[in-house]
Amino acid sequence: MLSVSKQSKTPHPARFARHPPHRSLRSRGEGKSRRPYVRFVMPALVVILAVIVLPWVFTLYMSAHDWKVTGTRTFVGLANYAGLATDERFLWALARTLYYAALAVVLPLVLGTVAALIFHRRFPLRGLLRGVFILPMMATPVAVALVWTMMFHPQLG
Repeated sequence: MLSVSKQSKTPHPARFARHPPHRSLRSRGEGKSRRPYVRFVMPALVVILAVIVLPWVFTLYMSAHDWKVTGTRTFVGLANYAGLATDERFLWALARTLYYAALAVVLPLVLGTVAALIFHRRFPLRGLLRGVFILPMMATPVAVALVWTMMFHPQLG
């Protein structure tokens, strides 16, 4: 028990001088690391750095140079970006990319929402039509599983 002075309700300093409070090795920074989770996060950070960050930085570096495959590179700064607003090939590629993105994102989203609303209502043969609707999504993984099963078969694979 700590001795408490009657006036301040705080531990008396003389008590700590005789018996210092117990501290574990970890609280003093000795022994094991104070942050053991860093060891678990580091492999993921290394992969992200190697696969995402470094190629992105290198791409920015390359875009600031006039880089020929066989020749030398010369620094041009932002000159590669200056003419993009008037370049016909870039504008055509940008328009096609936006068109593809709209079709690949918006169209499945709208069609999937409509299908979900239709199959949510009760109507005759609803279960059968749900099964027919989901069949193409189930067929591909089943076919892949069968191929891998045959590949690892002792006599056939």
